[in-house]
Amino acid sequence: MIVEDADYIGFRVSEAREAFADAVTLIDRGSTLSVVDRLYYACFYAVSALICTEGERPIEDLRLLTAFSRDWIKTGRFPARNGKLFRYLFSLRNGIDFGDEAPPTREAAQQLIPEGQKFVDEVLGYVERHFYVSRPIVQDVSRE
Repeated sequence: MIVEDADYIGFRVSEAREAFADAVTLIDRGSTLSVVDRLYYACFYAVSALICTEGERPIEDLRLLTAFSRDWIKTGRFPARNGKLFRYLFSLRNGIDFGDEAPPTREAAQQLIPEGQKFVDEVLGYVERHFYVSRPIVQDVSRE
């Protein structure tokens, strides 16, 4: 893994955590549209970091969904429920933003929070175990 990949992974991990924290905060305000958006992006950023641990950087939503399904769900490295949740959030967000789908009720959005938490915890847990074990140690030779 090159240093730029390590920086990218760390950045995406931070973004995933921040987006999930935003979703939790927004549910208390009753902004279900924003909750769906932040949950989707928490998953998107987590999967972006995950996929980069193997040297890929798909940045488009559909390519990321496809790569996650193909390389991580279908191979059994992650449970099918993770793929279903990610695809559901993608579909729901697109339906609200670009279609005529109404945002979920507060109760429905609240039910997505623990599912999103489990998804983010599992994916980032894998990333952090893999990332910290395989991350190269870069020595600062300027001080020698």
